[in-house]
Amino acid sequence: MSRSAQVGHRRGRGWRWPRRRWLIGTPLVLTLLALAAVASYVASVPVPDAPLAPQSSVLYFRDGTTVLARVGVEDRTDVPLSQVPLGVRRAILTAEDRGFYDHSGLSPRGIVRALVSNVTKGSGEGASTITQQYVRNAYLTQQRTASRKAQEMALSLRVEQRYSKDQILERYLNTIYYGRRAYGIQAAAGAYFGTTIDRLSTEQGAVLASVIKDPYHFDPTVDPEGSLDRWRWVIKNMVTGGVLKQAEADAMRYPDVSHGSATAAEIGGPSGLIADRVEQELADHGIPSGVLRTGGLTVVTTIDPLAQAAAVDAVGAALAGQPADLHAALVAVDPATGGVRAYYGGDRGRGFFDDAVARRPPASTFKPLALAVGLQTGISYRSRWDGSSPRTFPDRLGVPLHNDNDVQCPECPLDRAMVESLNTPFYALGERVGAENIRSMAVRLGIPDQYGKQRSLVDLTGEPRPDITPAEAKAIAERKKR
Repeated sequence: MSRSAQVGHRRGRGWRWPRRRWLIGTPLVLTLLALAAVASYVASVPVPDAPLAPQSSVLYFRDGTTVLARVGVEDRTDVPLSQVPLGVRRAILTAEDRGFYDHSGLSPRGIVRALVSNVTKGSGEGASTITQQYVRNAYLTQQRTASRKAQEMALSLRVEQRYSKDQILERYLNTIYYGRRAYGIQAAAGAYFGTTIDRLSTEQGAVLASVIKDPYHFDPTVDPEGSLDRWRWVIKNMVTGGVLKQAEADAMRYPDVSHGSATAAEIGGPSGLIADRVEQELADHGIPSGVLRTGGLTVVTTIDPLAQAAAVDAVGAALAGQPADLHAALVAVDPATGGVRAYYGGDRGRGFFDDAVARRPPASTFKPLALAVGLQTGISYRSRWDGSSPRTFPDRLGVPLHNDNDVQCPECPLDRAMVESLNTPFYALGERVGAENIRSMAVRLGIPDQYGKQRSLVDLTGEPRPDITPAEAKAIAERKKR
């Protein structure tokens, strides 16, 4: 008997070499079985003969049954890939899938990057190639489930087997949503530049490439600064990717974009601007405009039908007999939940300027915030303050402060000052608790910390400061007049 057999016999454990070989082979066998299962699943997923027809979404009032608006009117004209200028194609490939012509429908690197980002940051980052985007928009629903994602990946592999890369890119360009109700690149060329696709420059193509990721926020008429940054990013990466020369990029200028909104006629009246706000809020929560316009979503808003009707009537009565250029806005909020019950930003419909989101002085709306900070720091709402009018305060540089109609309340409890909206007691309270603390309270309650890249709720550059003399303040005022 061999030594190994003797050892094995003495330990009562039998032959050891076969077991080692089995352990080594187990991962390989399992891998082969997994690959076979994946291949079987991919082969079982059929490629539909025709893409799904886009379905409009319905916005409801808060009762969930009364229709507020319908969103999703299609503007689409298919064009062959040969009509799309090469520079435009390269811009879109740079923005959406630089490895499109090298992969087989999926990007392993992109999948790993998205998984890491989702686990570490909870970002919900996607890993979609152009093929996956086409499959998702043409054949599938927009549900975010593991089964739907698996089907998307399998269909992407099948589509890559059935069609050439150019055919997939052509189908993608003709089905993707570019914003402004434009589905497909031909409609987008008209919506943004008033021309046909064959006449687009590379600079214009980079604009269209920019909006695909977020058709609402990267629309130049919605966020000019953000859309310009995105356009510059596309141009820079075209150079990095070797499809554009640096000298060509240096000579490029951001093109003029049509400011005529393609969404204006879709939903008219005050409801149109509510639909705009719903689209923006959904986009902020990861549901892009294309999904809202093609996915057949059911969206229940917080708007109350009776309150909305009353708001529209109230604005109409207030504007009756007023100059035509006088604008009005109204937002009614449920104080218990923060839900918007009524909203009026204008009556011209979708895509027009929304007066309800226009920047304006906060006026007396900040008195409750000052009171909240006071209560937080131990100042009672029953405490008494000088509510005389007018009053002078050191940081107003000698300019007196008045209550409306010079209402007098020399020893005024804060709750009465709040009911009567008296200015002088709350200015004094603001001095006591500090303007920065009031600002912090406002931010905690939802007031944006920034507008664009500028910090909100701060004095503008050049405005008079409390630490300058009245003579200096007067000099600043005179310079502004000139």
